[in-house]
Amino acid sequence: MLRIATLTLFCILASMGEIRSGAQCRHEQGIQNYQEQAFYKKNTEQGMLSEPQWDKVVELSKAYFDPPYPYGFLESEFIKNWRLVETVGMSSEHPMAALMITVDGKGQRGHAFYANYQFIKQDALLESRLRKDDLKYYNRLLDIEGVSVTDPSRALGVCSLLLKVATHRERGFFIQVISSTSDIPSPSDDAKRFGAIVWKQEDAETLSQRQRKIETASRIVSVPQFSKSSDTYELSFFTWDPVNGDVERWCMRVTGNSITDVKRELIAARL
Repeated sequence: MLRIATLTLFCILASMGEIRSGAQCRHEQGIQNYQEQAFYKKNTEQGMLSEPQWDKVVELSKAYFDPPYPYGFLESEFIKNWRLVETVGMSSEHPMAALMITVDGKGQRGHAFYANYQFIKQDALLESRLRKDDLKYYNRLLDIEGVSVTDPSRALGVCSLLLKVATHRERGFFIQVISSTSDIPSPSDDAKRFGAIVWKQEDAETLSQRQRKIETASRIVSVPQFSKSSDTYELSFFTWDPVNGDVERWCMRVTGNSITDVKRELIAARL
């Protein structure tokens, strides 16, 4: 049985199906020049999925969209046999929402990752950000794919991909790992920012407030950090979300090929 801690620090022991509190985030070395290991491709054509895969994606999406349409996908360096499909469609609460579907090569198994927090109960979430069921399935996917975590960059790539699929909610916009606040796009960059956080013109007070937030965050944000013990990597890294502009610090533990610890801290909102 899954036991849920009431504190905000969680240790997810995938092998035991248990959640505990009190895990510490430790790091010793920086991961320099980290490169993302998942890439977004627009405009999925039906030919890019087999007919059974297409049908499975639509089936899993119907609980959220009517009608759903597979639109794009994420290509990952370490997820080879399953597809990570972005699906968009009309919903009652959002005219063009998106979510990620993972589907196996035969179109027999799959899972819908969902991040519309307005419709998710708090006790179903980790750190108010990730659905527990999504993390559980993601770890299962890593195991099925036989993902080998042999270096800190791959450990970070595994964590980053989880965040991309499990927090995705607007077509084409995915959370990204940052090493400094200079990695955050310009406020007017509507290609890299969702429309709600694009500012073409800002008054002096708004600019001043944003600059203060940037300066504060810049003293905190750093390159990803890690420590290693046996087959466990402990990671500390920062992300920027192009949908809401939030800068977050994540502390995650990767043991074997599973994410076994998740902690989150909001550093700055709407940057």
